[in-house]
Amino acid sequence: MLALGVVVSIGATGTLAYWTDTVEVSGATLTTGTLDLQVNGADPYTGFTALSLTGMYPGTSSAGVLTVQNVGTVPLSYTMTSGSSTATLSPLTLKVTADTSVTNDGTLNQTCPGAALAGTGGALPSAGIATARTLQPGSSETLCLQVTLGTDAPDSAQGRSSDLTFTLTGTQLP
Repeated sequence: MLALGVVVSIGATGTLAYWTDTVEVSGATLTTGTLDLQVNGADPYTGFTALSLTGMYPGTSSAGVLTVQNVGTVPLSYTMTSGSSTATLSPLTLKVTADTSVTNDGTLNQTCPGAALAGTGGALPSAGIATARTLQPGSSETLCLQVTLGTDAPDSAQGRSSDLTFTLTGTQLP
């Protein structure tokens, strides 16, 4: 009996071998997208002279059209702020519309004839686009910017000039 137990015990320890195999899986590549907001096909866009106007007087406006583009691969939202080289040329107001062209009445008055977009405009130099606008990859939209010198401009605004800057900031959408 004792000899049989020894034989069974030796046989049980000799059958514990298992085969194994592994398979490697490869070929998956992750590539990040791009966030690329451009204006009139450029970043930065330094040639926006459409708003330049000499001889402005109270009640007149200057206007220009911009094309805002998402040339990246991810959807984005954007806002716009404005700045001015001087605060002495006031009161200036900004109107932002979706117009694709400017109306000129034959005098110094250039306007964006459409209605202002929601969440846009206001007093310069801090006016802009406060309510974010959305652009899908490869899409664009046209903005018409109109700057008006208020009819209540003080005498101290005469002979002054101001350099305006508009900054558009794009943010990835979730």
